[in-house]
Amino acid sequence: MITSRQQRFLRIIVIALFVLTVAVSPASAGNDFITADLRTDQLAVANAAAYQVLVYASAATQPAGVNDFTSAWLSVDLGNQPGPGGAKFSQVGLMTRPGGLRWFVFAESGVTCYRGSSTYGGKGCEGLAGDLVSVANWYRVELRRVTGGWHAMLYDTNRFPYVLAQINDTGATIYDATVTSEQGYSGTTNPYTQMDYFYSHPLHYVPATTTYVDWPRSANGIIPSQNPARFSQLYAVDLNGQNTFCPTHYGANLNYWNNDRVWFAGTSGQTCGALMFPPKTYIPLAIKD
Repeated sequence: MITSRQQRFLRIIVIALFVLTVAVSPASAGNDFITADLRTDQLAVANAAAYQVLVYASAATQPAGVNDFTSAWLSVDLGNQPGPGGAKFSQVGLMTRPGGLRWFVFAESGVTCYRGSSTYGGKGCEGLAGDLVSVANWYRVELRRVTGGWHAMLYDTNRFPYVLAQINDTGATIYDATVTSEQGYSGTTNPYTQMDYFYSHPLHYVPATTTYVDWPRSANGIIPSQNPARFSQLYAVDLNGQNTFCPTHYGANLNYWNNDRVWFAGTSGQTCGALMFPPKTYIPLAIKD
């Protein structure tokens, strides 16, 4: 059964894809997502003003169609209002489409490109294939609040930061955050393009200490369905709100190197749903009669 968090995620994605459809033809016919939806209930996270994750593309398989792609991204919602654009969905990450691996930025609020080309109807930027990124390397992507907006950033293999674009929104609070692998296709048949992305250690900023720390663990002592906002959860879902592809085509593999903050999401993954960053000792809430 699709959860309220998944419904919110899909509403935002459908709006984003509509914008992309205006700019690119033909439109995507379908999309598959392996999403780690991160908890944002704590004020220290919601108001952290900077968020990062390490992303690794182990391959860059050429999609079949000119508008087909796979991507790996960090996103935040800078708004929580209903209607088109109300969530102010904003993302930065890596994308593979014909030509090779590249970085990209998209935001419902619109962007100012500092590198690459304006695309997605003026709501995004995209680098040329091979600009700053190549397969088999770790890259840190970041969304950081600055005066006048948010910077979408990428750190190269030497840990040098590049500001790719400015997101034109001054909101100080995030209402959702995800780390996602996505496949999009434009034909009538899903090609299930090879998708190969690893992720490591989502972080948020602590202004008082000017440091980045690991995302908080999921809550202890309560059942996730009772208060899902207190948990980070992984799920597989398509645009119809269903899982039609996991684990046959895509899924996740968790706990790489015996580290529950490192995972794979793509082709050959076998996990379709999981509690992310579980508490070290999980004690279910005791419910009395």
